Amino acid sequence: MMRLHWRRLRAKHPWLQVLGTWRFWLLALFTVILILYAVSSFRPSFLSKTPERDISQVWVGDMEFDFMTGLYFLKQGKEVYFRGSMPDAHQMDGKPAHCATYNQTNSLCASWFPKVKLTVENIVEEHVTCQSLVWTPGFEHYKPHTCFSVADSKWYGGSLFVDQKWPLNNMEVKFQAYRTRNSEYNQGVANSVGNVLDWFWINSNGVGVIFDSEIPLHISLNQNGDKLLCFYSQSNVNSLLKYRVCKAENMRKMHWYLMNRVVRLPLMLPKSDLFQKPLWSVSPMYKHSVSQENVLKLAKDVMDHGFERSLMSIQDVSLSVMNGKLNPFDERKFPNSHQSMMHLRGDYGFEPFLSVSPFISTRDTQVNKSKFLTNSKNEPIVISYYGNKVHVVNLLVKEVFDWFVKQLNNTQSSFGLSGFVFMGGETDIVEYNCESPSGLCDIDVEKFAKKFSSMADKFSAKTISSSAIRSQSSSGLIQLTSNSSSWNSNGGLRDLIPSVLTLGLLGYPFIVPNTVGGPGNYKISSETGEQNSEIPDRELYVRWMAIAAYMPCLMFSVPPWNYDDEVVQFAKHFAEIHNKQVSPIVIQAAREYETTGVPIIRPMWWTDPKDPATLSIDDQFLVGDQILVAPILDKSASKRDIFIPHGRWLDNLNNKEIEGQTVLKDFEIPLGQIATFTKSKI
Repeated sequence: MMRLHWRRLRAKHPWLQVLGTWRFWLLALFTVILILYAVSSFRPSFLSKTPERDISQVWVGDMEFDFMTGLYFLKQGKEVYFRGSMPDAHQMDGKPAHCATYNQTNSLCASWFPKVKLTVENIVEEHVTCQSLVWTPGFEHYKPHTCFSVADSKWYGGSLFVDQKWPLNNMEVKFQAYRTRNSEYNQGVANSVGNVLDWFWINSNGVGVIFDSEIPLHISLNQNGDKLLCFYSQSNVNSLLKYRVCKAENMRKMHWYLMNRVVRLPLMLPKSDLFQKPLWSVSPMYKHSVSQENVLKLAKDVMDHGFERSLMSIQDVSLSVMNGKLNPFDERKFPNSHQSMMHLRGDYGFEPFLSVSPFISTRDTQVNKSKFLTNSKNEPIVISYYGNKVHVVNLLVKEVFDWFVKQLNNTQSSFGLSGFVFMGGETDIVEYNCESPSGLCDIDVEKFAKKFSSMADKFSAKTISSSAIRSQSSSGLIQLTSNSSSWNSNGGLRDLIPSVLTLGLLGYPFIVPNTVGGPGNYKISSETGEQNSEIPDRELYVRWMAIAAYMPCLMFSVPPWNYDDEVVQFAKHFAEIHNKQVSPIVIQAAREYETTGVPIIRPMWWTDPKDPATLSIDDQFLVGDQILVAPILDKSASKRDIFIPHGRWLDNLNNKEIEGQTVLKDFEIPLGQIATFTKSKI
C-alpha cells in the first residue's frame, strides 16, 4: 500500500523522483556537513573537545581576559603593564563561549555569536613574550575596535603628528583615519596624523603593540579627555582587527625587538659629508621664485661667505611635476638647466637634489594616458597640486612604477643630479584635491602612499623625503616640515625635539630638522623679483640653529647674512661644532643603528628606561650616549632647569664636572650658546 501511494505521488509530482537517487542523499549529507562546519566557527561545542560553557575569566600566557568587565590585562603577579578594552564590551550580550580547545599556555578562541570572535595565541621569543589577538566580525558591517589605557604609563611611537608631543599622553587626537597628512594642508585644524607613520607603539612598562599594517585603521587619543588610545578597523573588505601585544624587560629591549623583528633596517648609510657639512635649500628662501639665477646666486653667496658646501636641495612644487620630455625645469626660469647644474656641481661644489612628485602636468601630451590613475569611468584623474592641474601616476601597477623609476633615473643621469627630494606623497594631497571630470576619485590612497614611499628604496641613500610609510630600509634623509617660524608647538620650535625623538623610535635616524628658523613669510614681487619678506625672528633663528647643530643634519635656507655679522659668526661657530664635535658621534651612532636599530638622537630615558624622572622630558636629548643637549625653547629666555641623569658629566659651558641624578636650576645659556654635557669616561 505504501509503495502504491509513493508511486502515485511520484506520478503526480515528478520532481520527487530525485529523492530516491544516491546523488541527492550525498548532496544532502555534504550540505549538512558544511552547515555544521560554518556554525562550529562560533558554536562548535558539539564538535570541540571542550564542553560548551560560557567564559568569564581566562588567561593566555601573561594576559588575563575578564569578559565580565570587557577588559584585558598584561600582568605578572600584582604588576599590571598594560590595560585594554574589548570592542563594544557593554553590547556583548553576556559572556562568550569557547570556539576551540582552550589552552592557557598557548591559545584561546572566544565567540560572541554572531557578532565577533576573538582568537589569541601566545608567542614566546628570546627576551620577549607576545600575545597575538585577532578580532573577526561575524557579519559584514561590524567593525571591531579596541582601546588601551594611557593613564598609568607613558606612550611613544606610532606616527608624527601635526602638533607633536612627547610622550603621546600629552595630546588629544580626534577620531580620524590613520594616514599620512601634509602639515601645510592641515594648518589651523585639530591635531592630525603627520607625514611619517608606522604601526607600532611602546609604553614605559616595556610593552610594545604592533598592528597589522595591511588593515586600514582609524585612531583616537585622549578624545574628550578619556585617557585612551583607540584603534578601529576600517577595512571595507574584511574588517579584522589584528595586533600583537609584546612585553620585554624595558623600553630599550622592546625597541631592539621592534627594530630587528618588525622594521627592515638599511643595508647602507648616507654619505658621511651629509652629517659633517651644512646642507642648503632654495626653499623657503625662494619658495615662490625658484630660478636658475636664484639657485646660482645662493650657491655663490654660500661660497663667498666661507661656508662649507655639500647638498643643495632644489625644492619647488612646479619642478616636482614631471613631464614627458624628461626635463622638469621650466625653460622660462631655467633657460640653461643643464649648464646651471654643471656650474652648481663644478664651480660651487654642491650636490644638487631635485624635488620630484608622483604627478604629471595635464598640459603634457607625450605621456600615454595608460600611465595615469583613472576613475570608475576610465578617465584620468585630475587633482589640484598647489594650484597645478596634474594627473596622478599609477604607481599601483608594477609596469608603471618601474617606468616612473626609469624616468627618474634618466633625469638624474641627464642633469647630473646627485639625488631627489620626494614630495607630495601624503594621502590627503590626492584624496582631498580631486578635480576629476566626473568628480569621481575612487583611489586606494593608503596603498598609493605606501607605494610612493617605497620608491625611496630604488635610490638608496640618495633621497630626502617629506613623508614616509614603513620605508626605513631606504636609508634616505627624512625632512621635518614646518608650518610656521614660531616658538610654539604645531610646527614651531617646540615640536622639533619631540618630532626627532619620535622619528628615532620609529627607525628613521637620518633627520633634517627642517631649515634653520623655519619657513618665515616670504613674498616675492612679481614685477621686480625682489624679496619683500618677513624672515624668521632673529632670536628664534639663533636658538633653532643651536639645536640643529646637534642633530644629524644641519640645513640652512634663509642665510645667516640676511641678519648681521654676529649671526654669521654664530652660524660659523655652530657649523664647526656640528662638523668637529657632533658628526663623529653621529657617524658612529649611524653604524650602530645599521646593525641594532638604536636611534642616533635618543630620549633622556635611554640611559635608564625605568627612571620615572626621565619619561616626560621633551626639551632635552642625547646625541648617542655621549652628549646631553639642553637648549632654550622660549622667547626672551636665557635660563632654564636641566635634568642630569646618573653618572658623571662635564658641563661644557662652564668646564666643570657634575654628579648626575640632579636638576640644575636656572642654568644660564646666553644667545649664541647651548647647554651641553659630555659623559665622563670612568
